[in-house]
Order: sequence, then structure tokens, then C-alpha cells
Amino acid sequence: MRRGDILKRTNDEYAVAEEYVLNAKLKDINPMFFGHARYFPGKKNGPDKRNFTMVRYFLSGGGYFEIAGKKYPIEPGKAYIAPQGVSVSFYITEEAEDIYVGFDGEVSRDFALLDCAVPSSPDIFREILAAADYEGRKDLLVASILIRWYLELFPTKKEASKDYITEVKEFIDENYMLPIKVEDIAAKFNMNRSYLSRVFKEKVGMTMKEYIISVRLREAKRMMNYGKNVTEAATLCGFGSQSHFSKTFKKFYSYVPKVQKNERDITKCYSEYE
Repeated sequence: MRRGDILKRTNDEYAVAEEYVLNAKLKDINPMFFGHARYFPGKKNGPDKRNFTMVRYFLSGGGYFEIAGKKYPIEPGKAYIAPQGVSVSFYITEEAEDIYVGFDGEVSRDFALLDCAVPSSPDIFREILAAADYEGRKDLLVASILIRWYLELFPTKKEASKDYITEVKEFIDENYMLPIKVEDIAAKFNMNRSYLSRVFKEKVGMTMKEYIISVRLREAKRMMNYGKNVTEAATLCGFGSQSHFSKTFKKFYSYVPKVQKNERDITKCYSEYE
């Protein structure tokens, strides 16, 4: 355990209140350190990547976080989650105060499934800071508090470990005709965009953008086989223009799109799309 010194205002506009270092090497959630800090306007931190999960809860202040290339305004009442291996930086524009905690462990990886800015009660983080005065095992106390927070964020283990990639694919299959984007999908599932994109590619073998295009092309080809013309198929499947559709179709299938007759009753097939 180590307690930081109270520092005066320095050239980088930063002041540390206190910090405690822990490392019990717990399996599920292993708190490594926690602390309490104050920042003056102009303070910059990062960008950097860590090999553990870092959470900061701001009690006051203003500025912004940039996590995995996306900016989040600093707002009291939100916990800012920097997952393992993700680039993060922040900039303070108003005098600020936060409580922070760093941890690793098997369960800590689930925090990457969440959005990087999560509304949260200050009670959890005040309890973590109060562990500084606990005379027993501070590491176990902080771990228990983090697990309780984890259970609030993920009500059941089943929910935390569900096959969300299948759900993402189903969402795309059902909404391919809409102007959906990767960031929209990540926001809908309340997940970190970079993490979701990486896991999706690992499990599906293509990026989400590539999958969206493949579904649109598949459905457009099917519609043309049922007699829809090229313009209709392009429009119904979410392409902005026929020229873009034709170019993408040729790149994917190696031939230009064309209407083909199907042995099935065309009139009957039309009813599927009208």
C-alpha cells in the first residue's frame, strides 16, 4: 500500500490527492490501485494504453475524454471506462475532481462490452475511496465493491456472456434496408465500438461494414431474381444510388447486376416486398 503526497499546483496543472496501490492477484476482479485526484484547467493526460481496466468517476469539473478515437464530455455522475489495450486521453477545462480505480482479472474484460461513459451513482466510488481507512484487507473490500457494481451493470451472468454477435447479425439482417452504421449498432447494444468491431471480425470473418454490404447485396440479388429492376433493388436494400450499387455489386460478384427471371411465380414473390 502506498499513499501519495498532496501536491501543489504544478506546470502541468495537476494535483494528486491520494493513491493506494493494491495487488492481491485475485482471479475474477483484481483491484490494483485506487485514488482521488484534483485537476486544474489545462491538465492533459495521454494518449496511452494500459494492460488493465481503468475507471474514473468525476465528482465535479468539465472537459472531455477521448477513448478509442471517440470524444466524451466529462460530466459528473458518469463513470468513464478505459478498457484494456484501448487508447485513452483526457483534457480538463474546468477545475475537476475524480475518484479512480484500476483493476484486471477475468471478469474485468466484460467491462469492454459497455459504452465508455456509463451513468452511475457516486456511492460505489465513495465506498471505494473510503476503503483507505479500512483496517482489514483493503484489496478484498475494493474487490467486493467492484463485484457489486459489476452485478448492477450485468444483472445476470447469462446476460453478460450471451452471444451478442449473433444478436448483432440478426439486427443487421432485419434492418439492412435502413442507413445503419457501425457506431449506431454499437450504441444500440450499449457496447464499445472498437471492442465490438474487433470481436465481430474475429467471429464472423469480416468487418461489420462488410457484413452489412454483403447482406444488402444478397437481398438485392434475390429481389432482382424475383423481377425487381436494378434501381428498385438498390433503393430497397439501402444503397444511396444505382451507380454505387452497381459498382459494389460488380466488385463483390465479379459481374454487373441484372434482372433474372425465376421459375417461381413472380407475382407471388413480389408480395414479399410490397
